[in-house]
Amino acid sequence: MNFDIFSIFNPDWWMNENNNALLITDSILFLFMAVPVLYLFVCALFSLGKYKNPYPAAKTDHRFLVVFTVLRNGKEVIESINHFLDTQHYPREKYDIAVAATQLSEADLLTLLQMPINIVVPDKDQCTKVYAIQQVMERYSPNEYDMIVLFNSDNKVVPEALRLFNNAYYSGCDAIQAHRMTENLTTSIAVLNATSEEINNNIFRKGHTRMGFSSALIGSAMAFDFRMFHEIAPTLKGSDISKAMETALLRQNIYTEYLEEVVCYSKKEESANGYEAQRLGWLRSQYSSALFAIKQLLLAAIALTFLMALPEGEIARRFRKAIWALPILMFESIFSHILRFKKRENKQ
Repeated sequence: MNFDIFSIFNPDWWMNENNNALLITDSILFLFMAVPVLYLFVCALFSLGKYKNPYPAAKTDHRFLVVFTVLRNGKEVIESINHFLDTQHYPREKYDIAVAATQLSEADLLTLLQMPINIVVPDKDQCTKVYAIQQVMERYSPNEYDMIVLFNSDNKVVPEALRLFNNAYYSGCDAIQAHRMTENLTTSIAVLNATSEEINNNIFRKGHTRMGFSSALIGSAMAFDFRMFHEIAPTLKGSDISKAMETALLRQNIYTEYLEEVVCYSKKEESANGYEAQRLGWLRSQYSSALFAIKQLLLAAIALTFLMALPEGEIARRFRKAIWALPILMFESIFSHILRFKKRENKQ
């Protein structure tokens, strides 16, 4: 290799070397980015088409324990339980309802005590959802029920939910994720949030199951074999029930089914302050027009992937209007972070 020590003093040498290094680095980064984009694209392709429930009617009505977890908002869970009791098309003697209640007012507790449910108050005022569910499971024996269904306090499920869960369980499913959707489409922020969740449903649940992969768990509207869950529950760690359960199920090689027909409605944040789970990023610089064009093709592919994963319906129709709220959302999110930073400085 011919190398002149004095060439390092030549600006042209540095420019060429830097350009080569940038091109190599950019190409490597592009390959790393292309793999997840291709993965999402394939999942979106598999999610296309009409869903068909593969499970026939069960010959047995299994016993269910339906668990609602609630933190502070007692009126919300009271409304959800009443809705569940009034609408479910399943024999009432075949399911019981339990509530993991933390930090509720006396009035809400008195109302719950008058309802045909079991109330479990965790021994810690400040506890995670995982701990609250563990406290519930300590009250029951492994053979007391066949399946357990986990809901959040605001969840309202379709009338055929238990019936469809029962059919899948009768056919051999030990872990099931329902189709969670947003109930309140009252603001553009809520519509954007609902759109994001529907894309996740189609890619990581509907697409996954059609490809033969296990469905990703959401954290609510989940159903499990009772004995299995009774064994797993004490070993769960952390605050995120979905991640903890996914890890436990993967260790035991247990497949999670996704039932798109079992729609479970939940309430979403309607303001920018509650929308911080999603982060928006921007490309700061580009080094050549050719690489810029390649990256734009990559961005176009992922945009097409997300559009493919968005099903037709009320959310899709409102999304066209809600997309214009993105600049406002970004400004409000940045402004809220600035205010929080100033408050921390003032406290210090």
